[in-house]
Amino acid sequence: MSQPASGTSSDRVVAIDVHAHVIPPCVPAPDSPWGWQGNPVTRHADGQLEITTNVGRMPIGWTEESEDVDLRLRHMDKAGVDMQVISLMPTLWMYGVDGHDSEAAARQSNDDLIRVAEEHPSRFRVFAHLPLDRPEAAIAELERVMSHDLVVGAAVGTNVAGKNWDEPELQPVLDTADRLGALLFFHPMAVRFQPHMRRYHLRNLIGNPAETTLAIADLVFGGALDRLPGLRMVFAHGGGYACFAAGRFDHGHRVRTEAREHIQILPSEALTRLYFDNLLHSDHATRFLVDTVGSSRVVLGTDYPADMGPTDPVYPLLNSPVFDETEKRAILGENLLGLLGLDRADVGAVARTAESGG
Repeated sequence: MSQPASGTSSDRVVAIDVHAHVIPPCVPAPDSPWGWQGNPVTRHADGQLEITTNVGRMPIGWTEESEDVDLRLRHMDKAGVDMQVISLMPTLWMYGVDGHDSEAAARQSNDDLIRVAEEHPSRFRVFAHLPLDRPEAAIAELERVMSHDLVVGAAVGTNVAGKNWDEPELQPVLDTADRLGALLFFHPMAVRFQPHMRRYHLRNLIGNPAETTLAIADLVFGGALDRLPGLRMVFAHGGGYACFAAGRFDHGHRVRTEAREHIQILPSEALTRLYFDNLLHSDHATRFLVDTVGSSRVVLGTDYPADMGPTDPVYPLLNSPVFDETEKRAILGENLLGLLGLDRADVGAVARTAESGG
């Protein structure tokens, strides 16, 4: 399916997408005795999937691409994306929703994602799903999956059933990720500001970045980066508003005792130890992000196959006048080669022109 890209193997531009979601076969399986985490799953005539929980019916966010791997690969080839790090669709994480067997759901979905990567090892790596509302089970699952070469870490929510990432019960999860060298990908879910954002898709447009900002602030001011300086974390949607607030964070750290209770380094310095995807829909916003944390901390993210992601994520960046060539290569894939422990030879090469993937 893939063709060699232009350039030699040692200098070709690599494009690796850190932010891509999948609905694995175990979710819609009609013969599943337990549904999804103990909740029935219904497939409608148009293919849409819906879960019935104790709080009502919830659409999963199905598209054909979320299940069809061959279609996904064709789209990746067209868009110039060499590799995706795939993760479970966030609507399926469902921390704290009544049901049972969240551990079994994590194991089965992770095994499904691993099988996809095993069938196409040059095109996919895996962020595992963890049953974080049960931290001990989450730790056990992370230890299990990190023994697999194609699993690079875990995708985690910006909150866990309303609990922030500075809560004591979640610290062992961070400790384990640090010990195992797992990359944690933070993605917004269960937006806690929803009652005020019911119209205009604001739950996503404002709520998702706000969720990510809050998670970053909890980790920074909670001292996670002081305590675990080697912990590797990447945040969706450019980290929300966190980098724009860096100056305010630093000022608060200087003048408010509660803002420096657990943190010795300046918040702005802590931000430069994190990674952020570039899913900001604006070259100028991404330019600000790069200027704030450095091009070595920004990576490609598309939110594939969601409608809030770009259909053409690679070529506009390659042709952008806002970034120099070193910055473009870093964002598209060089940074993730290092983060994921990959050589260029590990990454599938798609045929790519300089003009467009459209």
